[in-house]
Amino acid sequence: MSRKQTLYEVLAVSPTATAREIQDAYQQKWNALQLEKDALSPEDFNFKQQLLTLARSTLSNPDERSYYDIKLANTVAPDETAWKANALMVSASSDNFSRRADTLALHADALALRAEAMAIRAGLPGGALPPPSGTKSPVKRTMVIIGTVVTTLMVLQMISMFFGARRQQEAMKAEEKIIIQEYYQTHGVRPASAAEVRLLEAENRRKESEERAAERAVQKEEYEKRQAEAEYERSREDVKRLADQVSTDLIRAEEAARIEEAEAAARKQRQIEDEARRKEEAENQRLRRLNEKWQRSLAN
Repeated sequence: MSRKQTLYEVLAVSPTATAREIQDAYQQKWNALQLEKDALSPEDFNFKQQLLTLARSTLSNPDERSYYDIKLANTVAPDETAWKANALMVSASSDNFSRRADTLALHADALALRAEAMAIRAGLPGGALPPPSGTKSPVKRTMVIIGTVVTTLMVLQMISMFFGARRQQEAMKAEEKIIIQEYYQTHGVRPASAAEVRLLEAENRRKESEERAAERAVQKEEYEKRQAEAEYERSREDVKRLADQVSTDLIRAEEAARIEEAEAAARKQRQIEDEARRKEEAENQRLRRLNEKWQRSLAN
């Protein structure tokens, strides 16, 4: 089993580093982590981010750093060793779960250090530290127990989250099988995954959209064709109606011309007859005068 990395090693600083050096080292590590973000999985990125934040917050606080140094110098308690062994056995089921468990353990250590620091500030003048020794004070033992309980609860929560995630994955797999089976029953094609089902459905929607667009285009073309035919028929009717009107007008004009010609011929005939009648009357008068002249001549 490898040794757990210390907070100094996380920031790559010496145990005697100043607060300024700690802050500078944190900033450099943070910038480097941001550059590696795309190459890391979300779990690795979050774990390293939380680890850097914990190291900076613990080592930047004088009281928490003092107790952390004491804890590094002393031998780890048997109950704490047993707890860490159990935690490692549980976390061995998944690399992702192991990283989260380590993060929770570091948070629990920081919580215990903060609690011890507050207790010392409250019970000792000037916040003085008790001399390191093999025997733990009641306050320290209480803080260790509290930290252990809190850490255990966090680990149990992580175990519950882990199995919950597994159940969720199983449910997702079952749902994926249902989606694949439904697609197979509907289309007669068995996709390899739900993602492929989504791609095939998207392709089907695209084809349906294209078919509807083509159908609308055909309907529009047919509508425009019917409109053109109707317009042509209306034009033909208009032309026919105009031709009929022109023909009717021509017939009427011809009839009027014939009537006028007949009337002119009748007038001319009447004029001729009147002229002949006048000539006849004039001749008759001449003959009467001539006859009267002869009778007068004979009488003499």
